[in-house]
Amino acid sequence: MRPVDYVIRSTFTIENGRIAKQHDRGSIFTWTWQAFGLPYALISWTPYFKARVRREARKKLDAFINGTGSAASEIP
Repeated sequence: MRPVDYVIRSTFTIENGRIAKQHDRGSIFTWTWQAFGLPYALISWTPYFKARVRREARKKLDAFINGTGSAASEIP
């Protein structure tokens, strides 16, 4: 994998001083092109690829929330 310069826009809904909702926007095509090159970038448009990325991201997020993810132990 190569270094990437990936721009993501996030929006947050704050309720009672806490994040209630958070939504990210970014181009998976741009990220894939930078990280892996054109052939994979073209594949990134397929529903299968998008679903797989979402599934893996969700798995890592759930592990983090449950305290079993790699960065979870770093939070005080």
